[in-house]
Amino acid sequence: MNGFFVSIIFIISFLLILWAGRVLPRTISGISRALHFSEFITAFLLLSFATSVPELFIGIFSAVQGIPALSLGNIMGANLVDISLVIGLSVVIAGSVKGDGKISSQNFWFVSFIAILPILLAVDGLISRGDGVLLLVIFGLYLVKIFNDKEYFHKEMNGTEHDGMRSLSHIARHMSRFLFAIAVLLGGAFAFIWSATQIVGEYFEANFILFGIVFVALGTALPELVFGIRATRQGHGNAMLGNAIGSVAFNAAAVVGVVSIIHPIAVSFSFNLILISIFLVVSFLLFHFFVYTRGRINRKEGFVLLLLYGIFLAVMFSRCLECLV
Repeated sequence: MNGFFVSIIFIISFLLILWAGRVLPRTISGISRALHFSEFITAFLLLSFATSVPELFIGIFSAVQGIPALSLGNIMGANLVDISLVIGLSVVIAGSVKGDGKISSQNFWFVSFIAILPILLAVDGLISRGDGVLLLVIFGLYLVKIFNDKEYFHKEMNGTEHDGMRSLSHIARHMSRFLFAIAVLLGGAFAFIWSATQIVGEYFEANFILFGIVFVALGTALPELVFGIRATRQGHGNAMLGNAIGSVAFNAAAVVGVVSIIHPIAVSFSFNLILISIFLVVSFLLFHFFVYTRGRINRKEGFVLLLLYGIFLAVMFSRCLECLV
């Protein structure tokens, strides 16, 4: 098919995914305020789910089309984006973000384990359907652990909604926007995966993991970035941290679990996979050191996280150029 036509479809579908990813957090946040959900549920579950929907749908469609490696690359790349780019840029803009010690100590190492678990499961060269079930079970245990701490977060959101805003019509309006955004996301994800396979097959020698780690991850992680910047600028830095951490857990366990159940993921431990694994571990260690030693992360430390991601991109783009030569 004509390369220009495929490129146009790729760009349009990419923009549709970005638009839907921006709308979904707003609609879910509106619904949660209207129903008086707690800050915990909104920041750690609803928002992390909403901003991870692009990864989920791209994962499902890539599995259905027989290229689950694209989803694995996307998840690993998106998780690195969440911990380094999203948190780093949000902190640089805000100047400083205070971390909640209780949330940190109880959830960080669990989420870190979840983030690297798909890599451990891929040591034998395959993330099987059994591995997928295991990932979903572990994600369920993570949710149970979070809910056991919900009393600490049991506080309604400090919104400015009036009683009329909590009416059925208000909830229905948010729900209609939510469903429309989901429909757009479905169509955009399908077109995006189709066009991406054409581009990868022609220019990247079918290196779906490389393409997913660099290009797809930046696009699907944009909702987290948009929310993170807005939240920190409005003084809700802890919600930004919670959303980023929750998205990592959802991506690594729920999305990879669903994808591998639909289509087992064959994994070859190439340089790209080893490199992203190293950067993921380093980013988690830096994040832990910055946030949990003094209870906050400042602008200089945010720049360090950004520099880490910049180094990663420089190395990966050099790999992409090798593919194009």
